[in-house]
Amino acid sequence: MYRALYDHDRTETSTAVISTVAEAADTDPIDMEPLHNTVDIDALDALLSPHSARNGDRHISFRYHDHDVTVSSYGGITVQSTSD
Repeated sequence: MYRALYDHDRTETSTAVISTVAEAADTDPIDMEPLHNTVDIDALDALLSPHSARNGDRHISFRYHDHDVTVSSYGGITVQSTSD
């Protein structure tokens, strides 16, 4: 399992997911299938905009590049290979 944190003010959620999965898979992001083939990246970025106490923490999970990915509105990303 691979875990990472990202800063909403510096990085879009979708970009952080691509980078994190590439790092977990030890591959170049260019060699991966485009994320938009798996999930609506505009919706992903909008739904996981920075956390606020009023909204609570939100999580979205999906499979991407043979990995199970969970992203939190707190800025956490968990990546687990489906072959483990």
